[in-house]
Amino acid sequence: MVDLPILVVSDRHLFPGGAVAMVEALSACLRGGARGIEVGDTDLAGHDMLALALRLREPTRQAGALLLVAERADVALAADADGVHLGRGALPAPAVRRLARRLTASFVIGRSVTTVEEAALGQLEDADFLVFTPVWPEPGLDALRAVVASVRRPVLAGGGLTPERVPALREVGVAGLVLGREVLEASDPERETARFLAAWQA
Repeated sequence: MVDLPILVVSDRHLFPGGAVAMVEALSACLRGGARGIEVGDTDLAGHDMLALALRLREPTRQAGALLLVAERADVALAADADGVHLGRGALPAPAVRRLARRLTASFVIGRSVTTVEEAALGQLEDADFLVFTPVWPEPGLDALRAVVASVRRPVLAGGGLTPERVPALREVGVAGLVLGREVLEASDPERETARFLAAWQA
């Protein structure tokens, strides 16, 4: 079972100062209680995405957190990451799992969904977890509730989150929060991550 109460997704466009500032902010999120970091910069060339993942490998390992890579299973495997988060148009999860099993048995695979039909496919493909984003402003809690109720997989949710909205997500039955600019743009990413974690644990 994937344990990701808080997953923080990188976005280099929030850091005009470059990768060093972003890695520092993501490391602060780990100190604040994030249990996973996802390299979400899919517009990077493969070698640049790999370089970023490698810079995040040690901080995540020291924090006992997962390192995931968006879309690029090849980059994830090359960086010795813990898994990959596949978008709606990415390779099928079974194909990625066959590739990963040649190198590691513990590779985790997430799949993006926004509908019950996509969630059913993610479960059929044996994805380890599903990611529903965005929740707000649309499609909203009712769509998320329908997805959570339709599958036997952990569903993480993100998009438009605030600590005040976390109890509603818990009530729906999500397994964790997906955060990005909500914590990365904060003046103190560690403290803001801790605020979300406290709301999750309340």
